[in-house]
Amino acid sequence: MQVVVKQVETEQEKKQFVGFPDKLFMSCSSYVPQLHTDEYAILFGSNIAKEYCKFSAWLAYSNGKVVGRIAVVINTRANILWNNSKVRFGWFDFVGDFE
Repeated sequence: MQVVVKQVETEQEKKQFVGFPDKLFMSCSSYVPQLHTDEYAILFGSNIAKEYCKFSAWLAYSNGKVVGRIAVVINTRANILWNNSKVRFGWFDFVGDFE
């Protein structure tokens, strides 16, 4: 399985990023989906944290289908304040395929 990782840029990719867990966990009876409008607004809308944080979202594709997602947040204000170089990874979901 060839996996291609691509940064989320288009509206379609943003919707795929937000909606991916619904497809991934469709058969899990304990899965509680997030509110798409809220998730979309937090990640890709106007958010006060974006004034001092860098955010980037990525999708992984195999055979043209989304098979994973991940996002990275760098809080530049906190890194400067505490003299750190830290990054936060989140929204890390993927299909269970070791290839």
